[in-house]
Amino acid sequence: MSNHVFFIDPLLKLNLQKDSSLYLAHAVQKRGDQAFALFEEDFFYSNTGEIALKVRPIQLDDEDDFVKSVTLLHPETLKLEEINWFHMRLDPPFDGRYLRYLWILQALKERGLRIINDPDGILLFNEKLTAYSMARAHPTFVGASFEAFERSLDGDIIVKPLDLYQGKGVEKFSLTGLKREEKRQFFERKKVEMGGVVVAQPFIKEVASGEIRALFFDGLHLGSILKTPKQGDFLANIAQGASYKSTTLTPELHGECQKLCQRMGKHGIRFVAFDLLAGKISEANVTCPGLLVEVSKANHKNLAEEILTKL
Repeated sequence: MSNHVFFIDPLLKLNLQKDSSLYLAHAVQKRGDQAFALFEEDFFYSNTGEIALKVRPIQLDDEDDFVKSVTLLHPETLKLEEINWFHMRLDPPFDGRYLRYLWILQALKERGLRIINDPDGILLFNEKLTAYSMARAHPTFVGASFEAFERSLDGDIIVKPLDLYQGKGVEKFSLTGLKREEKRQFFERKKVEMGGVVVAQPFIKEVASGEIRALFFDGLHLGSILKTPKQGDFLANIAQGASYKSTTLTPELHGECQKLCQRMGKHGIRFVAFDLLAGKISEANVTCPGLLVEVSKANHKNLAEEILTKL
């Protein structure tokens, strides 16, 4: 029997029926292995003596092969050597708190802990900049320089934070007809809201036709969905009300995703959730890859079980 520890946010923050971490834990349970939840208040590193983490066994009930309810059982302690796989599943933001946990995980990795995704890789690959630095990428500004922002963009734009997720902080804005000082005021306001660094891109009208979420594990394509915004909206995000259905990848996009998986895989990134818009990679989610439930449902197969077979 293998022990899988899931480092997750409090259950009250999770959508139990749609959460990818719990869906993975359910697949662990179905295999006859043990799934445990680890919460922030019980996470630590120490260089004196052995490390034993307080964890909670997860009991999951299902309906039609998907999680229906979750029960946390009486706490137990696991020594590092008793943990077969440690799943880093905390949601962003990628802030100081998140960074500190990754540093601790690096220290625990040195003690033999096997972690998905590897903290070294998560630290190395920013989910947005990794996509923007590719040869085929959407025109993008990232930074705090108003002069460079002004030179880079005009017309309808999208601004977003560098370290959030699920469409949080994303705003559509028009620079058309604005005076220079008005543009500056907008930019300075966004800098304050976004912690000093602004991401800005030309608005991509093709988003109305949908954005693809493609899941890869160890460079293998598990499945994809097309996320379509609500009528009159521009956010192709299911948490913000977008609809979804199964879709396929063009050979070119499939090859680009595989190439990036190979690059990140050298640094321990095994599970990647790509967002693909207008034929290009717009984001490579590695901190807590999601929509595993939705992609599984749309493609009529249990992708969590497929992931476990590759461990």
